[in-house]
Amino acid sequence: MSNVPCAPDVTHKLMSVKRLEKNGLTVKFCEQKAQIYKTTDLFVERIRKDKRYDIIMSEKEQSEANLATTETTSSWHKRYGHISKPNLVRL
Repeated sequence: MSNVPCAPDVTHKLMSVKRLEKNGLTVKFCEQKAQIYKTTDLFVERIRKDKRYDIIMSEKEQSEANLATTETTSSWHKRYGHISKPNLVRL
């Protein structure tokens, strides 16, 4: 969540429901739960505890993905400017 004011000197930081809504999120309170939706997808859901809804915030982690593919001799042949098979095998 970004651009949401909080009170940093309070032991429990507070978030503005109005600002969440201005940022395009929908906030619902029902059955001792707080639910925050991004469009129609449930983004955060917390159960009320001691008159508050605790949301543990963490630094945004950078996503990394590794993709394994099965390469064919033909695809490497094309990548190396149509190199001959004997030279490709030597690589």
